[in-house]
Amino acid sequence: MPELAALREQAAELTTQIEALSQSVGSLARKQRQDHTVLRAITVGLALYVVALALIGVVALRANSAANEADDAHTLAESNKTAARLSCEAGNQGRATQIELWTVVLNLAVQTNPAPTREQALQIAQFRTYIQKVFTPRDCSRPVQPTTPIPTPTGTR
Repeated sequence: MPELAALREQAAELTTQIEALSQSVGSLARKQRQDHTVLRAITVGLALYVVALALIGVVALRANSAANEADDAHTLAESNKTAARLSCEAGNQGRATQIELWTVVLNLAVQTNPAPTREQALQIAQFRTYIQKVFTPRDCSRPVQPTTPIPTPTGTR
């Protein structure tokens, strides 16, 4: 019966090896589940990273658009400032022409009536003062402030 004892010994050894192999397979299965969990976490993290990059791209595009609009507004403001100055200077030329016109008219009135009454002389002097006041040139070097407040736009977007 030595053969039976040897077979039993071999069976016991095989059982031990099978148990060790079973434990090793179980350990590998647990490790595989852990690896899948880590892989899922990495995939989610990568997806969030891609979404964040897309959002940053959108924000950058909007910021660039806003900067372009600000540049356009600045250019338009400079154009408006130049146009306002040119308009002011043209107005000053018109006022100077009005002063010349009324001066000629008043001088003709004085020439046609060399001996005006005191009341007429006073009226002519007052009118000359009025003309100088009304047609005084404007300072075109500084912007004109509106006399009425500009209404603020309401949010309709």
